[in-house]
Amino acid sequence: MAQKHGSRKGIKKIAEDKSGNLRIAFLDCLVRFNAETGESEKFENQDFPGTSGTLEYFYIDNFGRYWVGYWKGGVYLFNPTTGEYTRFFSTEIHPEFMNSSVTRIKEDAMNNLWLGAFNIGLIKISYPSQKISFYEHSETDVFSRLTPLN
Repeated sequence: MAQKHGSRKGIKKIAEDKSGNLRIAFLDCLVRFNAETGESEKFENQDFPGTSGTLEYFYIDNFGRYWVGYWKGGVYLFNPTTGEYTRFFSTEIHPEFMNSSVTRIKEDAMNNLWLGAFNIGLIKISYPSQKISFYEHSETDVFSRLTPLN
């Protein structure tokens, strides 16, 4: 499958969508793979201003939205129907965000998204308001309580 599409880069994440297809995140692309038919489709990473174009993390939320975190490029929503990426938030929300790398994304029982990002720390996107909150802990005490910054 990877050779068919020309990607020999490492796999960062594998997730299953609501149709039962595997969504495979390589460093340089996303691939939709149907294990039953063997059919696959490649979605190239686009070059975004200020990003390295290297995919760091991929997550499908409970609503079927695709979240893609880039190395030094923030996070984008990916539309699998159109193959387009949309920047979710940028430096207007946090000055370091576009220089940060989203390395983890997790959804809690209330459908809030939690993002782990270099240079920033923990980010919460509240559902349904999509309010964004940033949390930090003491640099000298990794077991300290997380405190909201905003």
